[in-house]
Amino acid sequence: MEAIVRNEKIKLPDRIIGHIKGINPGATVVFFGGIHGNEPAGIKALEQVFAQLKSWNIKMNGTLYGFRGNVKALELEKRFLESDLNRIWQRHHITSILRRDKEFLRPDEQELLHIYNSLSKILLAEQPPYYFLDLHTTSSHSKPFITISDAMINRKFATLFNVPIVLGLEEYLQGTLLNYINERGYVSLGFEAGQHQDESAVQNCVEFIWKTLLHTELISRKDFEIFQNFKHNFNECSKPCFYEVTQRFKIEDHDNFSMKKGFLNFSKIQKGEHLASYNQTDVISKKRSILFMPLYQKQGNDGFFIIRRIPMLALKISAFLRQFKLYQLLILFPGISWTNKEKETLMVNKKIARFYIKSIFHLMGYRKYFMSNTYFFMSNREKRAKNHLYKKCKWY
Repeated sequence: MEAIVRNEKIKLPDRIIGHIKGINPGATVVFFGGIHGNEPAGIKALEQVFAQLKSWNIKMNGTLYGFRGNVKALELEKRFLESDLNRIWQRHHITSILRRDKEFLRPDEQELLHIYNSLSKILLAEQPPYYFLDLHTTSSHSKPFITISDAMINRKFATLFNVPIVLGLEEYLQGTLLNYINERGYVSLGFEAGQHQDESAVQNCVEFIWKTLLHTELISRKDFEIFQNFKHNFNECSKPCFYEVTQRFKIEDHDNFSMKKGFLNFSKIQKGEHLASYNQTDVISKKRSILFMPLYQKQGNDGFFIIRRIPMLALKISAFLRQFKLYQLLILFPGISWTNKEKETLMVNKKIARFYIKSIFHLMGYRKYFMSNTYFFMSNREKRAKNHLYKKCKWY
């Protein structure tokens, strides 16, 4: 499929759901649906929205794209074929894929290559500011929520939607598409719309897409009101609430894992509560907490997560520390050093710095992404964030 961009033709794969070039300059907004092949709700929603925009003759600014993710897995209604497409977006893996002949790539690697090439062309040809939105669903029943990498531009934009916002998944899930994009400094959000087969998940995605078009100024408030004549499905909060991931129950492909039936996303659990069976052993909660994304499907390596609510005071302190770049003072503590002259990554000696509270690093914007026997390495999203691209946006 060909698309006209800046009077140039860029070649896009058949996986594109829709593409609209607005009548006036503006932001570039890119949606992904079906990065996991058993999650079609986002694709159905994008198809609906593109049809609505055409039917209602909405005049847009900027540029809008909608992409199918793992096309081959979607055809088979499987999460992935050989490797999870949303876990292989590490730089070294991408470099390896780009160097190899296509005929030697695994099916999911071929899907990554198609998406990577499309993204590269869009970033070269289209105008900033850029927004990347990944539409997902969960195997358990859930109210809608947003996941983000912890950069302030992501926080600010995510709060516009008044749904729970979850931080810290990037410490536990390596190689996601949004992490790769966020490392390049752009606004990127993951929207979880509900349970895979729940029809309301499609409508939640539809509403999220329309709200994104409004907040990115691709459409006017007047045009958004046309959509508001439809039923709303969001279970919104009165105020945006933030959660942080504190634990992941990891499972391997050969493990025998079975989540106890009946848990919902964000379920409150008690100390001593039976959560799951793992290799013929009961998994028992060690304390009162909140259960997050319990696994009720065959494919996947995340049995469940544990999260906690982040106090508003901690969020305000974090924003203050980052505004004045006080995270640079961490280097004054013993056992902490920069890995390179760019000063983007901290190397922390686990023996010397074992008494440091992880929350301090989180307040400063650092998240652990790699660990060796002696060190763990922490990356800062704020130093990479391209804030200057978004300063003129109304939400900034």
